[in-house]
Amino acid sequence: ALVGRLFAHGGLSWAERGDDGVYRDQIRVPRNEYIWKPAIIVMGAGGELELDFANQDDVFHIALVASNGNRQVLELPVQTRGRVRVRLDQPGLYWFGCPVANHAGRGMLGLVIVKGEVDSAAKLDRPRMPRPSGN
Repeated sequence: ALVGRLFAHGGLSWAERGDDGVYRDQIRVPRNEYIWKPAIIVMGAGGELELDFANQDDVFHIALVASNGNRQVLELPVQTRGRVRVRLDQPGLYWFGCPVANHAGRGMLGLVIVKGEVDSAAKLDRPRMPRPSGN
């Protein structure tokens, strides 16, 4: 449900892979909206991602972005911009947000989706589950 809300509020974007192999995208914070636009970034495969954040708001924000188990922190004073480069090697879902006050609770949550196949050794070993018969 949360992913659906993020898409509706901030939109989705496919990060573009440059000649140097780094994925890049731009995210902005519109004035008085407390959201990231786009809120969902899709990477075609694992690797480096450079995000250019533009704070168009009249409020101080911080971008807290996942990076291979660590987080990168980018302070975004009023009407400024900055870049953060992270490394996301594995397929999966990686959250980013603004930890200032209750900004994340007001909508400043985002998601990076890294596409790709998970190594078979990393997959969970679960028994097959019955599926509901369909109507």
